[in-house]
Amino acid sequence: MCSVSRVTFGSVDHSQENKNGIPAECFVVLYPKSPEALRQQAKDWETKLKDELSDVDEGVKVSVTEENAGAQSCLSYESVERTTKILALLPNGVQSMQRALPDTPECSCNIGNVELEGDAVVCYISVRSCKGSLIDQMCGKYRAVAELTGCALTFRDRLPGWDYDRDSRLRRLVDKEYNERFGSAPRFKVTHASTECGMFKEQLPHMDIISMGPIIYEEHTPREYMGIQSVGVVWEFVKGIISQL
Repeated sequence: MCSVSRVTFGSVDHSQENKNGIPAECFVVLYPKSPEALRQQAKDWETKLKDELSDVDEGVKVSVTEENAGAQSCLSYESVERTTKILALLPNGVQSMQRALPDTPECSCNIGNVELEGDAVVCYISVRSCKGSLIDQMCGKYRAVAELTGCALTFRDRLPGWDYDRDSRLRRLVDKEYNERFGSAPRFKVTHASTECGMFKEQLPHMDIISMGPIIYEEHTPREYMGIQSVGVVWEFVKGIISQL
């Protein structure tokens, strides 16, 4: 048995913009009745997770450190039970795949940061889809969970969907320019992420849009960085495309 004083799932960056990212870490402050039993549980979980995630995350780690935190208020056992059950009910992960494009997600969502803010447990969630109707559908599911469990729900920063255009003239132009410049065919990738492109498409439905840019590594993580040398390459490439419009 443990008493929970503080819990944070997600990024240690507490800025509002980064609270709905896919969590990469978790920190919990506990008051265990048996510290040794807790250490053994952590060791057992680390062994299980290393085995299950060996092909995707070799650095997974579960550790226990002892701190002199002093007297602090804690969540009641009932609150911990209720919170874990609500989290288990929340949709999380890929929800549907595109029928016309194999192996391409159509709609997904993720639980981001879960934090204690005052006397409330706050859960940040991100929903993304290439179709606005599916975004609305997912928001309806979260609203239903909130109403059934007595939780407050707030929506913000909705980005419209941006669906794949099979007849894109701009994509054909990019394909031609890429072949001529680099001597090979480009690899186009369809994304279901709700990006700023959807905002332009919503206001200008007939606009032909593609998205491209410099090479980004470890995107959507605290370690994200850009390949500086690729910036000039993309700049010249974009100028070549514009010259043919």
